[in-house]
Amino acid sequence: IYFAGGEPLLMPEHWQILDMLVEKERFDVKLSYNTNASVLSYGKKHILDYWSKWKFGKLEVWPSIDEIGERAELIRSGTVWSKVEENLIELTKYENIILRPGLTIGAWNVHRLPEIINHLISLGVIKGPNPKIKGIKYNNFFINLLEHPVHYHVSILSDEYREQISAKLNAFIIEYNEKYNTDIAPTFVHILSELKKPFNLKAAKKFLELTNQLDKLRNEDTFKVLPEMEDVKRSVERHINV
Repeated sequence: IYFAGGEPLLMPEHWQILDMLVEKERFDVKLSYNTNASVLSYGKKHILDYWSKWKFGKLEVWPSIDEIGERAELIRSGTVWSKVEENLIELTKYENIILRPGLTIGAWNVHRLPEIINHLISLGVIKGPNPKIKGIKYNNFFINLLEHPVHYHVSILSDEYREQISAKLNAFIIEYNEKYNTDIAPTFVHILSELKKPFNLKAAKKFLELTNQLDKLRNEDTFKVLPEMEDVKRSVERHINV
């Protein structure tokens, strides 16, 4: 059973299904969750009271991660990172739960992939070999490239900046593979390809317009929290003045 869409742990029908499975002692039913890891409870119910009963290999949790710390709270409005991190650490304590974090990557965090991955390693979310799970060797994560809306795609960044990011990611892949005796290169193929796309001036303008509107609405300052996004401003100004 695959639970996704919004935050599945806040859906009453999700808990109804779990209650039925527990009543029938069907801890062999495979469950997969796509969650932002912001909540683990619903009313008086706590998800770990259920998940702890499941057989090994039958429960996968795919935490959706945009960023860490203050950056995460700006990119995904409403996020309380300290709570997300607390929940992620709690999940690592259960050996029967297979964690496969999905990193949602766009223009505002593509250059931060190494820092995000290393932080998740420090939390135990991205982890080393498990003799019970074939293939997991510090590679139990995947990358969701944000292609839509296009004004958050990596192509709103300047050609020069994207070249720097590609060089950083390629160096990280080599170092990471050597350090952990693994191969994460296939996970980065698509995003490295997208970084080669031409600068999208129309989308970059749209990003600046919407960011200005959202900052006013939410009383935030995107360019203070994400200073590297000043690159978009400079790129747009340069192309307009040509």
